[in-house]
Formats: sequence, C-alpha cells, structure tokens
Amino acid sequence: MKKETKEKCEVCGCSDNNPCKGGCSWERPNLCSKCVSKNKGVEDIFGLREEYLPPNAHIFDFPCELGYHCPVCKYEPIIDGNYDERLEWSEYSCFIWCSVCNKDYPSALCMPDIERAVDIYLTSTKEAINRAKKIPRNEFEKKNLTPQNE
Repeated sequence: MKKETKEKCEVCGCSDNNPCKGGCSWERPNLCSKCVSKNKGVEDIFGLREEYLPPNAHIFDFPCELGYHCPVCKYEPIIDGNYDERLEWSEYSCFIWCSVCNKDYPSALCMPDIERAVDIYLTSTKEAINRAKKIPRNEFEKKNLTPQNE
C-alpha cells in the first residue's frame, strides 16, 4: 500500500498502517484489493469497462445521478438534498458496484424505470454479443462459455 495516503477500506477497515493479512493495495478510493468484488465470469463475458472507454476518458456522473439504485439495499436515493453515492461504475462493462453490498450488479437491474431498464439490458446484451464475436471460438471453449445446446 502507498504510505502517503490516509485511506481506510469501507469493507474491512484496513489502512496503510494496518493492511490486510498478506498485504493489499487500493483498488478504488476506500476499497482494498482483498475486498473488491472479483467476478471472472462477468469479466469473460462483458469485459472490463476500460476496454470500451477512449484513452484518458473521465466519467463525471455517479450512477445515482443517472437514476440507478442498488437492487438489494433499501434506501432513499436523495438524503438531505444529496445523492446517496453508494453506487459506483463497476470495473466490468455493463455493471454497477454497490459499496454497501460489495457486489457488482448488471446495470439493468439497478434501473427502477422499467423502460430504461429494458433499453439498458438490450444495449448490454448487444455489447456482450459484439465482444463475443471478437473472441476466437477456441477461447470461448477454454473459458467454458460455449452454449450447451450447440
């Protein structure tokens, strides 16, 4: 871990001066590498968000500002005039990460507006299909992603 930061992990409470057993590093602000969600299946199918962003791109809006809501947590999206910012864009394309649950959810599941959720689902599915078309067939077989009914 970097010695100059004063971050503390929101999940396990580790810090620069008191890292996780075996060591850890900062994956996101206030989230260490031991606590970050890791989902190889999602990564294999949807890829990493950075693969789709132009170089040096910056995302300005939090998911909550665009109407997304954790599908598991029960909370008001706006508290005392401020957005609840528990959601962040996941490292996985088409997914959103909840800092309270420490889980990545498909972004369509995080959209309470059903019409927008359907559009998000279709866009996400299209992105996954386009990504799959770029992966050689033998790579799909290695990752055990080949459809069972072929």
